[in-house]
Amino acid sequence: MHTPAAFRSSLLVGTLIATLSWAAENGLAQDVVKTSGDQCQSCGAACCAKTLCSRWISVPMNVTETRYQSHVVKDIVDREEKYTVFRRVPVERQYFREECYLEDEVKTKTITETQCHLVNNPVERTVKVPVPEVQYRECPCGQNGCKSCGSCQEGQPQACPVIVLGEQEIKETCEQPDLVFSKTTKEIDYCVKVPKVKKTLCTTETVYKLEPVEKTRTVSVCVPKLIKTPYEVTVCRMVPQLVMCCEHCAQRIDREAERAESPRRERAEERAENRGQALEKLREHIENHAAERGQLLEKLQEHIEAFKEKDRQLLGQHH
Repeated sequence: MHTPAAFRSSLLVGTLIATLSWAAENGLAQDVVKTSGDQCQSCGAACCAKTLCSRWISVPMNVTETRYQSHVVKDIVDREEKYTVFRRVPVERQYFREECYLEDEVKTKTITETQCHLVNNPVERTVKVPVPEVQYRECPCGQNGCKSCGSCQEGQPQACPVIVLGEQEIKETCEQPDLVFSKTTKEIDYCVKVPKVKKTLCTTETVYKLEPVEKTRTVSVCVPKLIKTPYEVTVCRMVPQLVMCCEHCAQRIDREAERAESPRRERAEERAENRGQALEKLREHIENHAAERGQLLEKLQEHIEAFKEKDRQLLGQHH
């Protein structure tokens, strides 16, 4: 399995090859020197043509580049501007004088009068009247005869008639006075004084007020404008060049390329390792958080079950 460092190395080699090919096609690299003689183009040593190796090296070269310089200029632009003006508008004012006076007004009021009088009502009643009655009682005179009445014989007491007053119920019709209230409703008219206000025009005055009016006009304004001016500059760039060198110079060029690539490879490996550690820490944090959430859910479920059990107990007590 390829490691991230190996993948980056292969990617860099492929990019370098593509860049060198593009430079060679566009004339940025110097002319490729063919093996016209038995000489190393790097160290100048004489060697066999079969032992020469081709290597790409970077050589300084003056290149003309086009750059842009930014500067601000003032540009005159026509724009529409809205402004507000005020015009005089005449307003007429009237001044009145108020006078207060009393005016007669007739009003109607309904009153209710209550009167009382006596009325004789026929009434049938039962009364007791004294009536004389004759009753026979045993004479209290004694055996020598009654001297008062003379009706008793000597030695023979008798019943003597006695007149007494008795009671007898009779029905009679009589008149009984009764107090009766009668109500009489009538309307009366009366006059009252009502306050009134009378307005009298005194004078008229014309005043002017300012009313805003919006208008549009065309004005010329100075607007800053950014302009980029191109100019050419000659700079020294490192461009790739294909040279034919001996085996010793080829090894030296390979070692220099490896040393230049080594820090990049180390930094890439370090970044990959740091990324792996961060992902591992994130995974552990997610797992711990999931475990804590599971514990909280279990505790919550226990509390819910306890509350349900208490509710069932309370319902059982009420029943």
